[in-house]
Amino acid sequence: MPATVSTDIKPLSTALRRIRATDPFRGWDPTYFRVTKIMPQVQPDGSLLINEGRGTRRGWGCPYCAATISWLRRDVIQIDVKWGHKYAGDTQSYYFLYTSKTKSWERRTARTSLIKELLNPVYVRPFSLTVDPEPEALETELDLI
Repeated sequence: MPATVSTDIKPLSTALRRIRATDPFRGWDPTYFRVTKIMPQVQPDGSLLINEGRGTRRGWGCPYCAATISWLRRDVIQIDVKWGHKYAGDTQSYYFLYTSKTKSWERRTARTSLIKELLNPVYVRPFSLTVDPEPEALETELDLI
């Protein structure tokens, strides 16, 4: 069976071309580093810069960072950055939204309702219910139920 190609692929390929990778340890070989030094960053031109690489091997190991990109939706990606240095290591997640109107990436937090919906399909957006403050109006509405 031949594969079908969506006509919707052009914005996706444009988004992919706007992601670049670099080695943060080239010309810089720290024993320790701050996570802000290796986290994905949106560049002034709207492209996304991902850091990935290893430092020089030492007796305890070597400093490193590695990124894994997961598509949550056609225009939303999750980047998991696994990093480590002499005394610490962890994995942190970052979320980015691609807007085709501006052709740029924008960082979003996990608390954004869009990201919450994508990570947890059961999540329901908060809503407000307005009730008439007069007790008589409330009683008549309850009588109808």
